Amino acid sequence: FDTSEKGGWGYGWNTPFGTVETPYLIGTREGWDDRRWIEAYRKQVATKDPAARDALDGILKQAIAKRTDKGKDTVNDFYAEMAGYERMDVWRARLAEALAATLTLHPASAMVRLSGPSGIALPPKADTYTVEAAGGEVESFQVAVRRGGAGAPADAPLKVQVEIRAKPDPAADPMKQKAVSFWVSLYQVMDVNYKGPAANDTFKIPPGNEGWIPDVCLPLATSGFAVEAQAHNPGQVTLLVEVESVRQAFRPSPSDTYELTVKEAGSEFPPAILTLTLRQRKVVLPARLDFMTGVTWNWNIEKYLGRELTPVERSKFIDFFLRHRLTPASFFSRGPSFSPEELRQIAGGAPGKAEDGNAGNIFQLFHIGGGGKRLLDDKAKTDLEPKLRDWRKTMQDAGALDFCYALIGDECPPEAYPMIRANALWLKSVFPELKIWLATRPVPDLLDVVDAWDVVTAHSTGYYSAHSYTPEGQALARGAPGKPKCWWFYSVEPYGPHPNCRIDNALADSRAIGWLSFTKGMDGFEYFWATDWAMNEKLKAEPYPGKAEKWDLGLSGAGQLCYPVEVAGQCVPAASLRLVNLRDAMEDWALFRLAGNAIQKEFAGEIRDPETLAKVRQRALDLLENSQK
Repeated sequence: FDTSEKGGWGYGWNTPFGTVETPYLIGTREGWDDRRWIEAYRKQVATKDPAARDALDGILKQAIAKRTDKGKDTVNDFYAEMAGYERMDVWRARLAEALAATLTLHPASAMVRLSGPSGIALPPKADTYTVEAAGGEVESFQVAVRRGGAGAPADAPLKVQVEIRAKPDPAADPMKQKAVSFWVSLYQVMDVNYKGPAANDTFKIPPGNEGWIPDVCLPLATSGFAVEAQAHNPGQVTLLVEVESVRQAFRPSPSDTYELTVKEAGSEFPPAILTLTLRQRKVVLPARLDFMTGVTWNWNIEKYLGRELTPVERSKFIDFFLRHRLTPASFFSRGPSFSPEELRQIAGGAPGKAEDGNAGNIFQLFHIGGGGKRLLDDKAKTDLEPKLRDWRKTMQDAGALDFCYALIGDECPPEAYPMIRANALWLKSVFPELKIWLATRPVPDLLDVVDAWDVVTAHSTGYYSAHSYTPEGQALARGAPGKPKCWWFYSVEPYGPHPNCRIDNALADSRAIGWLSFTKGMDGFEYFWATDWAMNEKLKAEPYPGKAEKWDLGLSGAGQLCYPVEVAGQCVPAASLRLVNLRDAMEDWALFRLAGNAIQKEFAGEIRDPETLAKVRQRALDLLENSQK
């Protein structure tokens, strides 16, 4: 502004200390700022949304109504009437609020889907969220980032910048470094296009819940990462926030504060902020659970990649499954399928392994297929005996001798029982610590030779009718002199209304297996396959989100607990939301086991809804903390 203008129109005074502003100068500057709000609003939201256009028209009509001279006077009225100035504040606030509220954050449990055919209604927007976790536990939640305001372009995909940072405690001594209590990780949840189950001669999965379903958890950086909505749902980005509580016994329960900041890319307006309170409970989960867990981790990966995994990739896959509380096992191997370094990594004895790392508890060393109807003859025994002795020495050196199993029969018919008995007795004579694992319902004929009975949680067809869980079968095993373990598993079956972790199941069904396993007194859970990717070989070079949107889910996601991601030329796994919930279920079991009968006095029966599952876990944490006090 020219402050030397003649005629008394002075906006300020030039002084040796700079320009001294007058109220007129300040007011004029605010007037131009108001005009910038109008133009920003028009550009960002109003041009593509009739409702937003109406908001501007409404303000204009109110302004014209206050003018004299039939609405032609555009200057003097607002000078003369203070209420006019206040009205302009109201109008400006309307535009500012609409623009500042362009992004809204909606936190929710990881046990629900925030879009898709089985998605819940979007939770209310919020600016705070609290997570509690035991030491050594990972707990996750989701945040839906939505466009809001008076009007938003419905067709352009939402693009945001995301970061999460610890918020400093203003009362803390800056010279004293606080111990790290939590590791926080960010993921974008991407939708897959589920078109129904593939045709299969054995499994006839009922149709249902077809459509875009959130499932892929794509790892993000924690600072300044750009995220874009998928084209079929352009107005929403869904994030998964994973909070890992450091495993330190009996430390005070710290409460850390983090800020999740989400800003629309290219926008000059303020970001949306979610303040997170992370509370570490005094309960500590062990690195190795008493609950036996396993998953076939690498079967057929080579068919997808067209090559074998490198040693670095193998190590990352192993850490990935251990972090998700499923021992990476090869249920169909003969001999240790890992290097000595990998064996120590799984057993928890790898050099340099962090104290917060998890350890596995199932090593499958020998397999007999065909339902167990294969008797080891003299030639096979001669060939196998020195190998068994070498394997025993290898496992002993790795500190894993207590976790060695031989799966010598799955879905076994009665005619296989004599062969299973003979094979079991011979294997034990050479490798006494080797535990015999049978994937079928407990039967009297084999109670004295089987160490672990493994049944499907429920059956839906005749395929598993003789091999599913029954209370009678479990009681039979419990009464055996050797006290064999009772495990169970999800496979392609069961179908609804039974829980499972296929893409067409509710997410809470994956989480519910922890409570179900505890209340049924089961000793372990295994999943038959995590990386059934071979039918997606043509997508190997496809980047995300295209890979997610074109992904073939086969038998409704059965056998696909994770997805491949290329990072710096290496293949690494990205979890599904279903696997996230399975991991949380395994850790739930550990909490319930520590809480004991006290938790069952307050909750009973089959619990599968997210709200009650969350209440049971919270109550277990409270009971355990109170007992330590």
